[in-house]
Amino acid sequence: MPSAKDFFAYAAVSVPMADDHFEAIFEIPDSHRLVQVRSKTRGGIMSANYWRHDEYGSDGKLAARYESFEERSAESGATRSGWHKYDQSGQLLHVSESLAER
Repeated sequence: MPSAKDFFAYAAVSVPMADDHFEAIFEIPDSHRLVQVRSKTRGGIMSANYWRHDEYGSDGKLAARYESFEERSAESGATRSGWHKYDQSGQLLHVSESLAER
C-alpha cells in the first residue's frame, strides 16, 4: 500500500491545489492575502505543475513573491517539489525542497 507521502506526491501533480494549501505551506499570516498569478501544467515523460503567487500585506502592498513546482516521472513515479520566496525587489529569501507544510 502506498504511503501518505506517496499519495500526496501523486495527488499534487494530478490535481490542482487549493489556495489555502499554499497559504499553509508558505505560512502566510491571516492579515495578508495570497494571490495566484500564474499556473502552468506540463504532461509527458516528466509531468509537472508550476505556480507563481504574490503575497500582499494588510496595507495592500506587495510583501513577497513565490514560485513553486511539482514534477513526477511517468516511468519511475519519482516526484520532486519545492518553492522559492522572493522579496519585493526579487532578492531570494527562502528555498524549500518540498511543498509539504512546514
